[in-house]
Amino acid sequence: MEGKAYHKRVVSRLIALPGDLVRLRGTTELLEVPEGHCWVEGDNPSQSKDSRTYGPVPLSCWRGRSHT
Repeated sequence: MEGKAYHKRVVSRLIALPGDLVRLRGTTELLEVPEGHCWVEGDNPSQSKDSRTYGPVPLSCWRGRSHT
């Protein structure tokens, strides 16, 4: 995430919080979400730019609400 620009707004699902394990799609590799970060994913894996592209997102960049 070092050097990435965070000015662009995106809509993604919050998948994991700090300390959670995330399985990277198409692999058996597990990644632990670092402290102070979250993992987000869009609905369309082949088109979404999300944590699968740029990794864990700092929680300070997260804005949003849960609607059920």
